[in-house]
Amino acid sequence: MSAAPPPDRTGSPSPASPVRRQRPMPSTPPPPPAVQTLALRYAKRGPLRFASHRVIQRTFERAVRRASLPVAFSAGFTPHPRLSYLGAAPTGAASEAEYMLIRLAEELPPDQVRDRTDRAMPRDLPVVDACVWDSAAHGDIAKLLTASAWRIRLDHLSPSALTASVARFLALESYEAEQLRPGPPGGFERSPGRRGVKPARRIEVRKNVLAMTVQGEPAATPPGLAGPGPGGSATACAILDVVLRHATPAVRPDDVIAALVVNGLEIGLPPCATRLAQGEYSVEAGVIQEPFSRIRV
Repeated sequence: MSAAPPPDRTGSPSPASPVRRQRPMPSTPPPPPAVQTLALRYAKRGPLRFASHRVIQRTFERAVRRASLPVAFSAGFTPHPRLSYLGAAPTGAASEAEYMLIRLAEELPPDQVRDRTDRAMPRDLPVVDACVWDSAAHGDIAKLLTASAWRIRLDHLSPSALTASVARFLALESYEAEQLRPGPPGGFERSPGRRGVKPARRIEVRKNVLAMTVQGEPAATPPGLAGPGPGGSATACAILDVVLRHATPAVRPDDVIAALVVNGLEIGLPPCATRLAQGEYSVEAGVIQEPFSRIRV
């Protein structure tokens, strides 16, 4: 027969408190510490622009294992490779300027790490550059990524029509757009009272557009067609170059196109956005200074 719990100061027995078990410590020795930090620049092209950020993370984790790189791991029961990703492009957008940090337990030349990682990556996720990044000397690389230069291609649209819509948009002092947030599979309308459903949020678009220009070029010939279109000339194509400030929440290229549609733009095919550069924007020079330029002067 078990003994009753001891009474408290009032004379009534106190409820039995559960015994909290201490979690055992890992029996394996801790992983070797990181002795080198490298910054990698990679691109996201072709069909892989539709890959989610989590898929790209898993791809890099497998690539560093195939490349046999001495990657540093975190301590604990479930060690993870010490890879950090900075300012990922939205799903569906291509990019030529994606950055990540990789911490190594042994020092290696940056070019060797770039080549070995690139050989283990898919063709549409190439590693294009690498350098040693010392946060004490060069600063936090995440704080240097404050703006992005985007090129948005709009097929079957004349540059003159895009220029008129851009002029109306730039004349605004402020413009807010709605961003849908992740919700249930059935959508927001079908379950308005369900817990965890987040309503659409409004973000400022106009004040986060630092620069916007329009240019035109002939559109790419569709597969199966040779030469000009039915009218005897190549179809029109408008190119929108826009520099967006990194804000919270982030302004995406789709938000810019949505703002232009409200200001009279009519588009047929879905736009194709590509990030060309990422870094600090210089208003005087009108260009973006990428992080690696701080080292390679």
